[in-house]
Amino acid sequence: MPIASRPNFTTGEKDCAAAMTDWTQYYPLAEAQRVGNACEIVVKARKANSGKIYIAADAYVSKIHPFRLEPNESINLRVDSPDKILVGAEVAGEGVEFIMEL
Repeated sequence: MPIASRPNFTTGEKDCAAAMTDWTQYYPLAEAQRVGNACEIVVKARKANSGKIYIAADAYVSKIHPFRLEPNESINLRVDSPDKILVGAEVAGEGVEFIMEL
């Protein structure tokens, strides 16, 4: 069953200052934002990235099996807060763009 779109959305980006060398350099996608009920967040690795972006939900998943995005690839996620999405970069200074319904 289709879900109606929300009237508001926001966009942003997240840079990963440090490269993933020991699986501890993850950054929350966005701070202090709440996503609307049953809304999606689209996370896209920047087209200009030269390395992979890693997506995880927590420190354990980040070490065991993070989800990998190649440059310009995206993933849609449903979570109640974007700070539950952790991003890391293979190359320092690279990152993601996102759009989410509020």
